[in-house]
Amino acid sequence: MQILKKEVKDNIINSSKQLFQEKGFNNTSMHDIAKKAKISTGNIYRYFRTKQQLLDEILFEVEEQIEEFLELIPNTRENVNYEKISNLIIEHIVKWCQENSSSMQVLLSCKEEIHYMSFKIKMTNMLNEKVSNLAPKTKGKSPDSMLIRAITNSMFEGLTYIVANSSDNVVNMEKYLKQFMRVTLNQIDNRILDVCVNG
Repeated sequence: MQILKKEVKDNIINSSKQLFQEKGFNNTSMHDIAKKAKISTGNIYRYFRTKQQLLDEILFEVEEQIEEFLELIPNTRENVNYEKISNLIIEHIVKWCQENSSSMQVLLSCKEEIHYMSFKIKMTNMLNEKVSNLAPKTKGKSPDSMLIRAITNSMFEGLTYIVANSSDNVVNMEKYLKQFMRVTLNQIDNRILDVCVNG
């Protein structure tokens, strides 16, 4: 039995990232990836049974990094500084995009794939938990879960839209992210509280 090698696996993943960017996920075959990675088509199947499994591996990489970043955001309202949270989010998004541009491009080019939709649900669930924990409570009641879910979905869509449309210009990306986060987070606790109290 042959031992699977990490460098071969990494080469397959990097080759697939390049091809998914250039040709799109649907237009890339396992044969294309094997050719780009300079291995036999049969050998690629020893590492990944399907192209979808390859995409899952790339999205899992992204997911892990986002989970690590979300851990930096406080879980409770005590001493929450929304400006610091906003700056932290922007700093991490820009840094991640610079260091992982190929993963980011693959992620954004596969928006119609079921794997992306699964990724989006996981990410919005994590955001939803953070926003729920940070949202103000009135008379011991938390804000309506529908409202929190709408806020987190719009945050996810807004952030991915900005990243997708300004990835070639980091200065613009940072500017638009700052504007978006200011609109989204500025006085969010007071606005949520107002909705909770006044309906």
